[in-house]
Amino acid sequence: MKKYSIVILLASFQLFFLQAQERDIAKQFHSWWTVSGNHKVAQDWSIHTLVSHRLHDFVKDRQQTLIRAGVNYHLRKEISFTLGYDWVKTFPYGEQPLAKDVIEQRIFEQFQLKQKIGRIGLRHRYRLEHRFIDLGDNMFVRHRFRYLFGMNIPLNKNKIEAKTVFLSFFNELFISFAQETHPNYFNQNWSYGGVAYRIDHNKIVSLGYMMQYFPKGSSDFVESNHTLMVSYAHNLNLIPKKKKRKAE
Repeated sequence: MKKYSIVILLASFQLFFLQAQERDIAKQFHSWWTVSGNHKVAQDWSIHTLVSHRLHDFVKDRQQTLIRAGVNYHLRKEISFTLGYDWVKTFPYGEQPLAKDVIEQRIFEQFQLKQKIGRIGLRHRYRLEHRFIDLGDNMFVRHRFRYLFGMNIPLNKNKIEAKTVFLSFFNELFISFAQETHPNYFNQNWSYGGVAYRIDHNKIVSLGYMMQYFPKGSSDFVESNHTLMVSYAHNLNLIPKKKKRKAE
C-alpha cells in the first residue's frame, strides 16, 4: 500500500510539473476557514458535517462556499466508508474569473484507511465524486477521483490524545475521467503542511499552508494558489444515554 502511494504521488508531481512548463501560471493568495465534525449516532455509524468559507486575496473577496454532509460506517477503528453530498457555490475571483456564480452539487463515495508506524500516523483516503455543475443555461456532469495521503506526527506526546501538539501533512491528487468534452484529466493537486492542537478527545484546532495547483479547464491557464488554512473540528456523541432505573 505504501509503495503504491509513493509511486502515485511521484508520478502526479512529474506530470504536473511538465504541464506547468507549458502554461501561464497565476500566483494567487487565499484563506480557507473550515468547521467540521464526525458525530456518533450508533456503535459503528456517524454523521459527517463540514462548512468551509473560502476567500480570495486572503480575506478581501469571496472565492467559494462548500457545505458537506455524509454518513460514515466504521468497519473498525482504522477503516471507514462514507457516502456523502456536497453543495458548492463558486464566485468570480482572481485573474481569470468566472462570468457569474456557479452552483455545483456532488455525490461521493469514500474509503479511508489509517495506519501507524511508531509515533507517526498515516492516512489513505480514496474518494469518487459525481459532479453536477449548473451554469444557468446548461448542466454539466463530471466525474472525479481523489487520492489523499496524509501524515500526523505528535510533538509533545507519544500519541495524539488530549492536549497534544502535532504536525500534519498531506498531498491530494484529483483526476477527472469519463468526460468526452474535457480533455484535461489532471484536475488539481493540493499539498499541505501545518500544526494542530488536540484540545480533548473531541476537539482539534489547526493552522497551516496549502499550495493548490489548479489547471483551468482545457486552457493554458493555471492557478497556483497559496492558501492559509484555518480549521476547527468538533465531534459530538449523539447516542442517547440510557436512563438509570430508580431503586425500588
